[in-house]
Parts: sequence; structure tokens; C-alpha cells
Amino acid sequence: MKPKKLIQVIFVVALALLLGSIGCSKTKSTKGVMVINNCDARMVTMKVSDKGELPNPWDPGWVVLFRTDGKIPGGEAGKAGQAYIIDESKRLSRIGTFDLSKSDDELAKDY
Repeated sequence: MKPKKLIQVIFVVALALLLGSIGCSKTKSTKGVMVINNCDARMVTMKVSDKGELPNPWDPGWVVLFRTDGKIPGGEAGKAGQAYIIDESKRLSRIGTFDLSKSDDELAKDY
């Protein structure tokens, strides 16, 4: 292979790898997923901090999924089948809906 052609091939491969890694590097910024069912909160996933500390489930960044209409501590209410994220002001912000027939583990993978 000619040196000029080899350089072009290496460049194309490097560019493809770079673009592929950018697409795969999407990381979720959530701290965990919590499912509310009949006023019972269940932590499905939880990300431990770099210091090894467990996050407070009512801190910003948590995803809260309501299987039934209910409230979280602090009085905020959510509707069944609705997904929320706790924002910086520690209020629920609606981010979408979800399929109530999915298991908690399936929902955790979605969020």
C-alpha cells in the first residue's frame, strides 16, 4: 500500500472510532431511580459517589416513577404512569410517561 493511501485509511479509521465513541459516551446524569407505589418508595437503582457515599433519594438528579397517584415527602404529588426528575429546587419536573406493565428493573434500565 502506498504511504499516502495508508495515511488516508488511518485517518478514516481514526475518525470513525472518534465518532463512534462520542455516540456511545452518553451517560445518564441521574443519581438513581425510585418507584412510588401506594405511598411506598422503593429505590431501584442508586449510584454511589466517588467517595463511596450513598446519595440522598430526595436530592436533585433522582428519577421518580409513580405506579399509583401519590406524594413524595415534602408534599409534591405525582400521577400514575408519569416519570419525574427532582430538579435543583427539589421539586418534581415531569420528564415523560412510562409503561405501567414493565417491571421495576426494566424501568430502571430505561431511565
